Amino acid sequence: MASGRTKALVTPALLTWARLSAGYDVATVSRKLKIRDAVLLDWESGAQSLSMAQMRKLAELYKRPIAVFYLPEPPVDFDALRDFRRLAGSFGATRSSRLAIETRVAQQRREAAVEIARQLGDEMVSIPLSAGLDDTPTSVAARIRDKLGVSLDTQFGWANHYEALHQWKAAVERIGALVFQTEKLPVTEARGFSLSFDVVPVIVLNSQESVRGRIFTLMHELAHLLLRSGGVCDLHDDEPSPSENDRVEVFCNRVAGAILVPPESLAQSLRDEGLATERAWEYDALRALADRYGVSAEVMLRSLVLAGRYPANEYALRRDRFQVEYERERKPAGPVPYFRKALNWSGRRFATMALAAYDDEYISAADVTSYLRIKVGQLEKLRAALRVKVTVD
Repeated sequence: MASGRTKALVTPALLTWARLSAGYDVATVSRKLKIRDAVLLDWESGAQSLSMAQMRKLAELYKRPIAVFYLPEPPVDFDALRDFRRLAGSFGATRSSRLAIETRVAQQRREAAVEIARQLGDEMVSIPLSAGLDDTPTSVAARIRDKLGVSLDTQFGWANHYEALHQWKAAVERIGALVFQTEKLPVTEARGFSLSFDVVPVIVLNSQESVRGRIFTLMHELAHLLLRSGGVCDLHDDEPSPSENDRVEVFCNRVAGAILVPPESLAQSLRDEGLATERAWEYDALRALADRYGVSAEVMLRSLVLAGRYPANEYALRRDRFQVEYERERKPAGPVPYFRKALNWSGRRFATMALAAYDDEYISAADVTSYLRIKVGQLEKLRAALRVKVTVD
């Protein structure tokens, strides 16, 4: 019998669970699969069996392995979004099917990485750092910078913010995390999120975010992984509140800022410029200082406020200007080849592991192209991009 006609004798309740956990309603799934609503409802009720070909389409849409649909009952699905950062003013947004799918993709890649590492005999270690809310953000930031191995001279020597993002991601992956990027997630919904595991934790950045914004989100999420905690994040939450979640977000923001702009280094930069007292910074001067550290003007201004070099009560008044600058920055500089997009989505560490497993015939061509979201004809281009070494002094 042809595989397209072979019945998939799955547990019907698993079909409903997978659809709901992916954030889809019946009408959306029916439209995507080009079937009637009644057909999907019959599959989910068990009144009608679906074929293996139809099962594969559903599994791909829901980003679930086919094997899960043969479980006797729906699993207790943990909330993988331990943390996700949104833009200021977007707290009313709900978690969409697109965000659920991006989360599922990140989980699948991580699970694949763990299995590939086992096959290759590679050791997958934990990030050798931890932190608590009783620690000072600057001390945590100093320990993170030391472990990342990024000196200030190296940071100041990067050609632009694109290189800075590339290098920071590589440094974070070297200490044990996987760093992915989303494919199609609107930046208004989430700037990034993290999946906290003792071994092989994951940080996911939004590819639609500005480059400098992604750098800050990377460090913010790294701080979350050290805390083993999460919640909705906002760059502007600077004042502690009674909420434990808000306290965590303030802490992670301050750790991220101190990693990228160490207070001692900022103080030295200001002394070098003869700027020893509080002042009302003009935008051009502020941006020039931000460029030196490869951060946004907003992150630099927050660093100046915390250092007592800018009036705290004026900070909120300048957000509109920063938002305009943010919108300008996050527009892509030009077309990006597809294989480079795929490399950014999967991250250098995972792509390297997947290609090694493919070369050693632990996984098939279908597996590696599925993991990396790329066609076979693009694999060699992606492989060539990986040969460009990323080093940190």
